[in-house]
Amino acid sequence: MTLSFPPFTRTVKWIVGVNVVLFFLHGVFAMLTPTARLAQWMESLLMLTPVTLLHGWVWQAVTYSFVNFALLGLVFGMLIVWLLGAQLESTFGQRWLIRYYAICSLGGAVASTGLAYSGLVPGAEKMAIGGVASIYYGFLIAFGVLFSESEFFLFPLPISMKAKYLVGVTLVVAILLAVTGPGGLLSLGQLGGLVSGFIYIKFFFQRRAPARAFAGRGLSDRAYSPRRKGTTEGLFARMKNAYYRWKRKRAARKFEVYMRDHDRKVQFDEHGNYIPPADEAPKKGPGEDRGGWVN
Repeated sequence: MTLSFPPFTRTVKWIVGVNVVLFFLHGVFAMLTPTARLAQWMESLLMLTPVTLLHGWVWQAVTYSFVNFALLGLVFGMLIVWLLGAQLESTFGQRWLIRYYAICSLGGAVASTGLAYSGLVPGAEKMAIGGVASIYYGFLIAFGVLFSESEFFLFPLPISMKAKYLVGVTLVVAILLAVTGPGGLLSLGQLGGLVSGFIYIKFFFQRRAPARAFAGRGLSDRAYSPRRKGTTEGLFARMKNAYYRWKRKRAARKFEVYMRDHDRKVQFDEHGNYIPPADEAPKKGPGEDRGGWVN
């Protein structure tokens, strides 16, 4: 596999789009004096502040992952979300990616809040936290676990590398950039996205319960399955097949009337299947005991 730019999938488009729109809105509002308060309002409302989160602003546990006010962090984060998120969504589907995004976001929020109240960083409980780091940490660990043995050719470098090693190197670089950034030690809380994503993939994703009966496809599977021992069809299956047999018989009767009006006689059996006359029946050769295939 070549590490190239994949097409934008639906969920990845929304993730990147929301991040980019919020980045530019905040930048425009902060540049203009009349709208500077709007920029501050966006920060206080959308970014994760541990003390306000614990006082009921629970939406911040998700919205902080869409707020990137540093250009380098935005570009780096969106690039990883694009490269890995598109592959994960194409393989496991849109619902899986949305669920996994929420798990990584909540994991990063819990870890960041716990670190803020641990006392390692004085006053951290009142510091605002934002960025997509917890998401791309989760995407990286998911890719490293689920596609660990896939080999990538790193164009234009003439070397190839397995996904697990490539993810490991990227994680080290991402953590170093986070620790040396403005958030410092507090940024390590977003590694909770990596931990929560790993726990989900390792202990829950591969042991998912089957679809509930009478929900989604479970309704169709249960309704058309046999109800009693020794039967081959469920109640709805029998009703459906009876309806189709009635339609076939009705069409056969109409066809008989049509052919009779044209001085031709045709015959159908009790199931509505056409019976060819004897002079039209194909003659069998020596050793031909069976008829041909019938669709």
